[in-house]
Amino acid sequence: MKNKKGLSTIVTTLIIVALSLVAVGVVWLVVNNIVNQQTSSIDYSAKCLNLEFRAIAGTECAEFVENTTLSTCTVIIQREKGDDAIGGIRLIFSDTSGASPIVLKQSDEAGNIATTETYDVEVSDSANPTVVEVTPYLTDNENVKHVCSVTTKYNLDYSS
Repeated sequence: MKNKKGLSTIVTTLIIVALSLVAVGVVWLVVNNIVNQQTSSIDYSAKCLNLEFRAIAGTECAEFVENTTLSTCTVIIQREKGDDAIGGIRLIFSDTSGASPIVLKQSDEAGNIATTETYDVEVSDSANPTVVEVTPYLTDNENVKHVCSVTTKYNLDYSS
């Protein structure tokens, strides 16, 4: 019975080792999660850099349906660069004729664009967009949109 102090030292050492292992495990899970999220973000950003779209034509927003408050704007989008499939494009119609641009309509058009696509987007009857911005986005396995930072602007020319 004289050797009780040695046993408590062993138990204390085992508890400290167990707590250290738990702490290392928790830190590993947090760091691993952060690294995986950043890797995914970098992967989508790299894919976005290889994409380039251009609005090659746009028509005046003509009346879509009589006696409604909707008009339709037609814009033709051409894919300039990049072969990877995308989730779609975001079209933002703006009126830049005033002192500050006013966003008139934002439309997400789902689906891959292989070469050239035409989109008809409804905007309010009183709208007169002068610019359309084209921004591609990618979707992951869970259908989450990753909007690219690359945006192309096109001035809508109503004279042609």
